Amino acid sequence: MSEFLLEQNSCNMLSMSCKICPVLPLVQSVAPTNKTVLIVGEKGSRKQAIAKMIHDNSKRRYGRFIIIDLQSRMKNSVEIELFGREHVTFISSMAQMIGKIEEANNGTIFFNEIGEMPIELQPRLLRLIQDKEIYRVGGTSNINVDVRIIASTSRNLENDVKLGKFRPDLFYRIDAFRILVPPLRKCRDDIPYLANFMLKIAAENEGKPIEGFSEEALGILMNYNWPGNMEELESVIETAVSIEETDILQPSSLMLTFCYNENIEREKDNNGILPLEEIEKQAIIHALKVTGNNIRKTAKALGINRATVYKKLEKYNLITEISNNLPEA
Repeated sequence: MSEFLLEQNSCNMLSMSCKICPVLPLVQSVAPTNKTVLIVGEKGSRKQAIAKMIHDNSKRRYGRFIIIDLQSRMKNSVEIELFGREHVTFISSMAQMIGKIEEANNGTIFFNEIGEMPIELQPRLLRLIQDKEIYRVGGTSNINVDVRIIASTSRNLENDVKLGKFRPDLFYRIDAFRILVPPLRKCRDDIPYLANFMLKIAAENEGKPIEGFSEEALGILMNYNWPGNMEELESVIETAVSIEETDILQPSSLMLTFCYNENIEREKDNNGILPLEEIEKQAIIHALKVTGNNIRKTAKALGINRATVYKKLEKYNLITEISNNLPEA
């Protein structure tokens, strides 16, 4: 194809990324083919966006792109959802149902977290890849389906094969072309580009004239390990933008966002409302963690003076807990 298409948001973010950029030549080379693709990466690393890029740059781009998120599906409903169901004449309520695989005919079907596919259904997926045939639940007739399969996983499928949780023949078929997506913590040089891209979109959505990050705020983003990868980065920036009241995103907005995300689950019994003192305490704890217990840097990141930091440490009984690890002021 003469033109390589990029989706506006997620894919453009990938295209701007220096370390993640090596993924793009792989996408560009495999997209025009009919190869089955396995995208491997941690959760939150935008594997679905990569799958969509492959589809959009393939000969099937005018066909449907159907997503099956196997980690959120009940096992007993997956078979009918994927393969469909024939009409059962003696039970009037069970009409014929077309499955997602048939709906994706001449297009692409994306299996998110393929490792979660029930082992008893794996032979049927293998048959689809090998013979381009399926049969509906309750049916006997084979149905020809021309569909491209792209799968993703955050699991070690090789280990699942050894443990008998995943069929080796299916694994080798799915792993025909592998794209490995690095975690964000190994691509720290990309963070300023990605963060500014996400900030621009979030600020436009919120109708706020936020033009960038303060040096300290960007430092926090660069030093954090991002276990949730790009999705976590985007979530943090969106929340921080909604809090920020100046035209430059400040460290305090990020700190409030981090401590909110870390505590919201345990506070659900309180209707998701965090007491202000708890937010302040967690913001201080997180700032100390990010700055390596450096009081001066913590004060600067939080936008308060060092004396106030010490007062807060006393207030929340944090002095004894960290005093042995604090560098000299």
